[in-house]
Amino acid sequence: MLKTSYLDQMIKNCGIKFTYRQLIINNVKHPEIVRKYAQKKVDAGILDVFYFVDDYRAEIAEKLEIQPDFPGQGQHYLFGALTGIYLAKTEFVLHLMLDVFLPNPKHGLWIPEACELLTQNPDYLIANPVRNYNRQEWRSNKIIGNFYVGRFYITDNCFLLKSKDFQQKIYNHPLHTTSKGYPTYGQGASFEQRANNFMYAKNLKQLIAKDCSFLHCDFLNKANKLRRLWFYILMKLGLYIPYLNWRNHREARLFTKKTLDYS
Repeated sequence: MLKTSYLDQMIKNCGIKFTYRQLIINNVKHPEIVRKYAQKKVDAGILDVFYFVDDYRAEIAEKLEIQPDFPGQGQHYLFGALTGIYLAKTEFVLHLMLDVFLPNPKHGLWIPEACELLTQNPDYLIANPVRNYNRQEWRSNKIIGNFYVGRFYITDNCFLLKSKDFQQKIYNHPLHTTSKGYPTYGQGASFEQRANNFMYAKNLKQLIAKDCSFLHCDFLNKANKLRRLWFYILMKLGLYIPYLNWRNHREARLFTKKTLDYS
């Protein structure tokens, strides 16, 4: 990912000027190689800084009263997100997983409005756009501005939040029924599940940007070598993001009764 322009395009597609751009590096086999290429992104002005999760895991666990090590992959999904939040130097954090991006800068228009709403109303906890052009997943009858408002479920794929709200000891609330639907590899441990438990425990709400979307594709799935090969070929040609945008937009047209205009 760091060898190509993927990260550059990922940041550009957010459509806003960031105060601080940080890369959180987690669960890698060859950290020194990753460090080398991450530093090149810093030197090129694409990133401001990069952090390795393992350097902060114990400190974060103690500060937020979370067990630092436990079985399964859930800890990677927990501390990956928490490291970015814990080390944040800005009022807001926009978090994108490596295999998630916005299709084009127009899909970043929700970000400034979400910042205003999160500031104005303490009942609003977190915000994100719809996933893969699918409005049905988070549809709500209550609408504020360009957002659905409600309690759905939190995703760690893409989210916007106020740093100070999530730098507190909020990660040990009882498991809520809606949290049982998260992937089994992160059961009881992931950031999205713990944040979801907190949202329901405190009766807080989620903002969903109904006219913007993020795209998610598990291109690093080791079980699908052909998919990974296809990804790397498209990346080298600079065509991966346009391809995935076209594919997901096409699926949205096929599987929803109403065609949505996300152009």
